[in-house]
Amino acid sequence: MASEPKPRYGALRSSRPGFWRAAAVQRWKLRGGAAWILVLLAIMTGLVWRLGRSHRGPDFPRHEGDFPSPAAIDARLEEAQLKVKDDPNDIASLVELGILHYQKGQPFYPDAINELEEAWRLGSLDSRLFYYLGALYQGEGLYPFSIVQYQRYLRNHPRDADAALLLGKLLYQTGRHEEALAVYQALREMRSGDPIIAENMAMCLLALKRPDEAKDILADLTRTKSPVARRAHFYLGQIAFEKGLYREALPAFVRALPADDALGLAPAAVHAALASNF
Repeated sequence: MASEPKPRYGALRSSRPGFWRAAAVQRWKLRGGAAWILVLLAIMTGLVWRLGRSHRGPDFPRHEGDFPSPAAIDARLEEAQLKVKDDPNDIASLVELGILHYQKGQPFYPDAINELEEAWRLGSLDSRLFYYLGALYQGEGLYPFSIVQYQRYLRNHPRDADAALLLGKLLYQTGRHEEALAVYQALREMRSGDPIIAENMAMCLLALKRPDEAKDILADLTRTKSPVARRAHFYLGQIAFEKGLYREALPAFVRALPADDALGLAPAAVHAALASNF
């Protein structure tokens, strides 16, 4: 009687039943796992991109480098002016006129303000006009009007960090320190690692006579590698000096050296602070 043929690799099959099937499954798992990792990486990349964009407002030209060429601006101005001449209630063309006059520069700011204000009066729902009116009034030195416009814009786009920074600066400059602090606190939640926002918060706290709270923020800033760190040392020196803690103030002022106007550290101010400790 013929013996039953033995399967090839019989020893392997007998000692590890299902080995080849298990190996195939394992290879599939590895390949599938790698695919899932790639999918997760793509999702995370998209999430980071969206989070970064979520701290910006709508994508429209705000700075000179983003504006069309002067020739293109003039051509579009002529076209928009003809439309408004035909229909003075053409809201979209009024908004376009105001934006183009803003882009032409400060000599045309009054025209831009009139056109955008008229578009709003006629019922424009274009939230960009609030941003542009804020920038226009700011450029004309009319800060209270600028603040109102930036606030209107931010009600439509509360996570536009760039606009919020402009608002916070104006509130601080006009002595509305409590409101400025609230703006910077909200910004810090959006940009937790931004040293400029933290520094501005500290400045608001100092203006509000809350030096101990400012000191905590400034102490954290001294441990960063940003140019803000040296300014933070200077402010800490000022806090200590005003409290009569001269031994604490002196090393803080020394750490602010070398003084540099470009860093916001006026040499005269730093050297005067140092001299006052001797």
